[in-house]
Amino acid sequence: MTTDKIRTRTPEELEYRRKAFFEMCDVLDKANIPCFLWGGVLLGAMREKDFIEWDWDIEIGVFADGVKGRAQELAALFSAGGFEVFRVDDNYENFKIDMAKYMPAEVSSFTVCSWYKEDDMWVRSLWKIPAPFLDTLGEIEFLGRTFKCPSNPEKFLEYQYGDWRTPKRTADQREYLSAAFFRTDKTKGNVFKKNIQRAVSLLRGLLR
Repeated sequence: MTTDKIRTRTPEELEYRRKAFFEMCDVLDKANIPCFLWGGVLLGAMREKDFIEWDWDIEIGVFADGVKGRAQELAALFSAGGFEVFRVDDNYENFKIDMAKYMPAEVSSFTVCSWYKEDDMWVRSLWKIPAPFLDTLGEIEFLGRTFKCPSNPEKFLEYQYGDWRTPKRTADQREYLSAAFFRTDKTKGNVFKKNIQRAVSLLRGLLR
C-alpha cells in the first residue's frame, strides 16, 4: 500500500524541491561548510538522475568538525534564507537541522546531518560508513551542478542499500537499508543513552 509519505510527488512539487535543495546547498557554501551527497539524494542522482519522486526527506551530509558549535548560527542563516527551521540538534554525535521551504515538510523536508570519525568508520548515532568512502570525496553531476559525494559512489550505494538499482518503495528503514549500514556491537547498548542525550539537546534548544 502506498501511504501519503511515499506517494509520488507532482512535477510542481519536485520543481520546488530542486529549488529549495539548491538554496540549502548555497547557504552551506556561503558559510564555508563542505557538503556531500549521500543516502536518498545520491541514490536518486545515480539511478534516476533526479530526486526519487516518492522520497520525503532530502538529506545533505557535512562533517561534524565543520559544524561543531555552529548549529544556531546555521539555523539563523537558513531562517534568513526563507527556510522554516523546525528542529535543531547540536549534539556532536547526531548533529541535524531539519527544515522546509516552499512546501510543507510532509511533502519535502530538508536535512543537514553530520558525520564524525571514529576509528575506521565515519558514524552518526545509529549508522556507520567505512572511512575510505568519506576520507577522500569524489564528485558527481546532479541537476546541472557538481557536488561532492563518497568515493566510488556505486560501491557506497551497494554498502548502504544492497541492491540499489532496484527501487524499494517503502518508508521502513529495515527494508531499504542494508544491515551493514546500522551501528551494532559496542554502540548497540548506547542507543538509549544517545536518544536521551538527543532529547536533552532538543529541550535545551527549545528553552533558549
